[in-house]
Amino acid sequence: MLNECFNGDSQMNRQVTLVRHSSPVNGLGTGIIEWLDQACQRFPEQIALEYKGCQVSYSNLDEMANRLANCLMAQLSKGSIVAVILDDRIEIIVTLIGILRTGCVFVPLDPDFPASRLSQIVADVEPDCFITNSKYEDLVNKINSANNNNYKIINLGENSKYAFSNEGQIKSSKFLVDFSAERPIVDLDPNDLCYIYYTSGSTGTPKGIAGKLKGISHFIKWEIETFNIDYGWRVSQFTQPTFDALLRDVFVPLCVGGTICIPPEKPLMMGTTELVDWIDTQKINLIHCVPTVFGAIASSHLHQKKFQSLKYILMAGETLPISDVNRWMEVYESRIKLVNLYGASETTMVKFYHQIQKSDLERGFIPIGKPMKGARAVVLDEWGNVCPRGVFGELYIRTPYQTLGYYKNPNLTKKVFVNNPFSEDPNDLLYKTGDLARLLNDGTFQLRGRKDNQVKIRGIRVELTEIENQLRDHPLVRNAVVEVREDIPGYKRLVAYLVADPSQAQELSLVDLRSFLKKKLPDYMMPSHFVMLEALPLTPNGKVNRRALPTPDISRSHQEASFVAPRNKAEEMLAAIWAEVLGRERLGIHDNFFELGGHSLLSIRLMAQIQKQFGKNLPLATLFQNPTIEHLASLLGEQTDFQTSSPLVAIQPSGAQPPFFCVHPIGGNVLCYADLARHLGIEQPFYGLQSPGLNGEREPHTRIEDMASHYIEALQTIQPQGPYRIGGWSLGGIIAFEMAQQLHSCGHQVALLALIDSYAPITSNKREEMDEAMVVATLAMDIGGLFGKELSVCVDELKQMESNEQLNYILEQAKTLNILPPEVEVQQMRYYVQVFKANLQAKSCYTPQPYRGKITLLCASEKLKKQTYDPSQGWSRLTEVGVEIRQIPGDHYTILQEPHVQILADRLKNFLIAPLH
Repeated sequence: MLNECFNGDSQMNRQVTLVRHSSPVNGLGTGIIEWLDQACQRFPEQIALEYKGCQVSYSNLDEMANRLANCLMAQLSKGSIVAVILDDRIEIIVTLIGILRTGCVFVPLDPDFPASRLSQIVADVEPDCFITNSKYEDLVNKINSANNNNYKIINLGENSKYAFSNEGQIKSSKFLVDFSAERPIVDLDPNDLCYIYYTSGSTGTPKGIAGKLKGISHFIKWEIETFNIDYGWRVSQFTQPTFDALLRDVFVPLCVGGTICIPPEKPLMMGTTELVDWIDTQKINLIHCVPTVFGAIASSHLHQKKFQSLKYILMAGETLPISDVNRWMEVYESRIKLVNLYGASETTMVKFYHQIQKSDLERGFIPIGKPMKGARAVVLDEWGNVCPRGVFGELYIRTPYQTLGYYKNPNLTKKVFVNNPFSEDPNDLLYKTGDLARLLNDGTFQLRGRKDNQVKIRGIRVELTEIENQLRDHPLVRNAVVEVREDIPGYKRLVAYLVADPSQAQELSLVDLRSFLKKKLPDYMMPSHFVMLEALPLTPNGKVNRRALPTPDISRSHQEASFVAPRNKAEEMLAAIWAEVLGRERLGIHDNFFELGGHSLLSIRLMAQIQKQFGKNLPLATLFQNPTIEHLASLLGEQTDFQTSSPLVAIQPSGAQPPFFCVHPIGGNVLCYADLARHLGIEQPFYGLQSPGLNGEREPHTRIEDMASHYIEALQTIQPQGPYRIGGWSLGGIIAFEMAQQLHSCGHQVALLALIDSYAPITSNKREEMDEAMVVATLAMDIGGLFGKELSVCVDELKQMESNEQLNYILEQAKTLNILPPEVEVQQMRYYVQVFKANLQAKSCYTPQPYRGKITLLCASEKLKKQTYDPSQGWSRLTEVGVEIRQIPGDHYTILQEPHVQILADRLKNFLIAPLH
């Protein structure tokens, strides 16, 4: 009967590829170490690594790895466990090779993880030593202290990047030159433990996956042979060092004399255009990536002339969207081959592969393909029976190249490595993947998702239970469930559903909760949204009914728990105004206008309604300091002049980071920065610098130099001394540039000058009065751009009108298009035009001088009409140091709007938190 099952009895309709016996692939020996040694001997002058303009030859790599290996052998023995805390890619690759050459065990740790999580891992793995550098020495000492231990530390020194030589090559650091450059002689056993990678654990504790040299060598040999990878191939290295796919990225090219090409930053942090250009200019032949990165590439402007060197894109880690494949194949068809891969760290890398064909598009999904050589698979139902073709069940994998299981966790290992029910050999094991799959008629497998609570976010495996356990550790949380939701196609997000202790629910703060989790979990495991529930929904048998969990309302996922109804007449009036403006029925006094979806247009409408009903003219900027009904009602109750002489607007004043000061665009107000400040987070103070004159309280400035002086005086009330971080969008970038000049001339340090899609001014000596009709027409174009609508304006028609007629003409169009609310009056429009005109005049008369510092340009990837293409947007001629450019998806206006503003915030945050040089 078993033979019938294995060989495919047509009556049972159970076609499986699992076999009783699968012989190991011959010719592995000591595998990757032996093959790398051979490559170093055969191709000493060939480039092994390229990173940020630095090239490392095979002889350089060989020497550095040997010196490190001999350093280790002087202090450790074969089988010793070495924890690595480094962040430079070259350091990590050299260290990896050095460790494996000694027969020691490589354990990479991410220095960006919370110290408590690193301490958990270290307590479990108990390393014999750490390899780090001076940058992370304090972190290692902190981990040592937390574990009441004193692990040996090998500190590569202050300059652990193996300093550049004059020839652009790399040489060993001073610390390592005392050790021999000869390759150490070590009796390596392919069945020995050689690495431990820690991944998210269901108990709340990270679990270590213990891999053998034989397993990784088998995979590397398979990939090289399957895709004919050869000498000279240029292979991308996108994987984070703390994931086992790093081994693939490193040893596939190095075992054949290829080159590892490392991008200047993480692929998902690069702009799409930057990423595509890097792949193209670097002449990459082979890309390994998660589908998210492929999606970014596929969404770019594809054309046949791009990627002339590219042969394969190999993808694994999450479901591959067919829409991305379709876009790609419309341009490249089969010239650049796409391969879908599937595997698990427990079985050592990939175990299924499928070269994508056009016919896959017709069936509406991309299969994971068939098992590779040296692996077999079967789909079983919950009773252990083989599922017929086309029926989903749990996928099991059999391979002699599996890992050793979970480090120091035999019970968990036994749970996932189970006895093969079709074999009498007790050592014949199947890996229980937990994934639902089915066997198709063509012999390929289709994957449907997880059977349990383990998911992948951006290709990284996450145990939802671990996040839930950490949430339950919070003293005010009684119970928690975490789900991955994809309410918007292609956008996966972690959502936490919380049940608080009823007696303390009012005290549960979202800010405190995020802060609590940040100390315990890495960023990729942080829930995007939190939903408060009175109780978790249950099934009849008492289990949590995950299907009954509500769709989170992004705008108010946390507020329900702290709802407080209006308590007086002013709060009731404001709640009614908010309900009308925001289109909501139930508003509490603690609800935040911006968190509920309020934006610049709605802010104008809100303030106009307040003026109409309360008779008080509040500046728009007051909404940032008073974003709740409670605060606004309190403000309106004060007998005070609401106008202020300071241009400073505290958009988000809290946080421990140094503040960022962002200058207004040509319109003068800073409401456009609300979303940017929100996405930068609660730890980043964000101050806007707003143009005087918006409420007619004073005349606006007409010179950039005067604006800069005024704004510097204002920001120094918050931060008297540098280093300063300043920037601005559009005209705001020009004003920020002049501020940086003046700060430098006064001896202050400017740590960051961030220009957000700002164009360098064209010098002009013209001082004549600006044409009123042209000013109004330009204003109309700017208003339309801000709100994605086009006002029908003819300059010649405007010239025939009086000033008031011009304003009414624009105002009525803006109201008709729902750009401005009906309550906005001509007088408010007049103030706005005065500011706009003054800013235009100031820009046209400004003569910029060369700047001694660096300029950071965050520019829109889509250019508007009449914009000439210059990557630096004219700024390169105005700096002696250079312009660092990052592209943001969107155009001049949409980069500050969802969803592009999220990417803008991520890029800007990297510069804001960067260490000073």
